[in-house]
Amino acid sequence: TSDDIMIDEYIIQKDPSMSTFLDIVDKTGFRGMIHAYGTYTCFIPTNDAIDTYVKDMGKNTWEELPQTTLEEFIKFHIANDTLKTSDFVDGKLPEATLSNKYLTTKTEVTGEGAKIRVNRQGLITKKDIYCANGYIHKIDQVLTPNALTIGEEIENLPEDFALFKKVMKKTGWTDALSDKKETGWYTVFVQSDEAFAKVGIKTEADLLTRLAKDRYDIPTDEERLWNYAAYQVVKGLNYVADLSYLSALQPQAPNQAITLKLDKNVLLVNEYNNTVAGTVEPGTPVDKESNYTDYTCANGVLIDMTGYIGPVKRSAMPVYWDIAEQPELIKRKEFRKENFSVPLSELSEITFELRNTAYTAIGYKYAGGFNTNGQYANQDYLAINMNRITSISFKTPLLIEGTYNVWICFRRA
Repeated sequence: TSDDIMIDEYIIQKDPSMSTFLDIVDKTGFRGMIHAYGTYTCFIPTNDAIDTYVKDMGKNTWEELPQTTLEEFIKFHIANDTLKTSDFVDGKLPEATLSNKYLTTKTEVTGEGAKIRVNRQGLITKKDIYCANGYIHKIDQVLTPNALTIGEEIENLPEDFALFKKVMKKTGWTDALSDKKETGWYTVFVQSDEAFAKVGIKTEADLLTRLAKDRYDIPTDEERLWNYAAYQVVKGLNYVADLSYLSALQPQAPNQAITLKLDKNVLLVNEYNNTVAGTVEPGTPVDKESNYTDYTCANGVLIDMTGYIGPVKRSAMPVYWDIAEQPELIKRKEFRKENFSVPLSELSEITFELRNTAYTAIGYKYAGGFNTNGQYANQDYLAINMNRITSISFKTPLLIEGTYNVWICFRRA
């Protein structure tokens, strides 16, 4: 037994300034959920904030809003996990809302000290209110999802993105990313005129000169320009938090890759050190402070770059791939600290064909040192019972087009 009260009980007993939210919860049938034991995080706007939202919608009271609108309202304000503000990082929250959309947070310094703004809209005025089934964060504004597509938001970018806007429109990508009938998520890397200027690009003609050098294998300026625009577009929803766990992305430009590397707190795009050709590309940092990074749109997200990124015809280079660096393993706090096991079904980039269906997990092992019997790259390895499988398929890192010699390193137990 416990004396802790539930989320709805807290509102009733301790803070009636959030009572309108509870009235809408009752109307939409979510009362049973936030009264039950569970793991919820509720971003709850005040009664005054909801009144303002209702007036902005052209209504007198919230009861005049359609039932579907009210249901989406509630679902967009609740995440199915317990998230304290200490769990927040500037950017995407680790769990989606009940409407399967992600909220973002950003710390701002105000006259009253540091405050957290949610979804570029409401400020948290009272944080980390503990209840038996989760946390409440009280906010001063209603949260609403962005209804504009990536294409529409590209057109809305300020004039210091003039060249990028012009190229995306001219190549047809703005219109393609504005199609609301098209399903699926997209991530688009945007570059300001200042970012272009860092590599001497001030006009479309300058960009074409650069592309003629980097993509000498493409015959016409029109095709090169389209290839540049397609290079900025990646299928999938990737916020900075997601990109930090990835090594590479495959853009819409054919036979191209975007590489990613987290160097301390800096996320670098396209850092290449080709020891064969003797060339070094230092990489371009993502602009984490930009208003247009982690900018959520109806069909994806924008990521703003501090400098230019574009397609390049690169020469062959060595690729070192540690198979223990699986995305699901890297995210775990035990990674390169201690041993653990992981269910086969959790590994999105390894597929097993089983001889023994009772085999359900493999071991992640951290050796913690380097010696004659433990010559493991990065002191870790995957322990796989070869007697229980018929085959394994791995998803490799993205490779530059070319011919490779391949060495595979393993050790029997």
